[in-house]
Amino acid sequence: MKSIIKSICLGMLFSLIIFFIVFSILDNNLIVGLLLISLLLGTVIGLLVAIYKKVSIIVDRRNEN
Repeated sequence: MKSIIKSICLGMLFSLIIFFIVFSILDNNLIVGLLLISLLLGTVIGLLVAIYKKVSIIVDRRNEN
């Protein structure tokens, strides 16, 4: 459970960095929409990374036996 939360937090942090880069380039009045989209994207990325890690651990355990 900790790894899932950690992956989601890292994904959200990554998306916030991307958001600030995009915001500094565009500088328009859609800041709230861009922020929500970037946080949602970061959450999805974090979940996908966590699922990938869990599946790879399960596959590695099966290959050892």
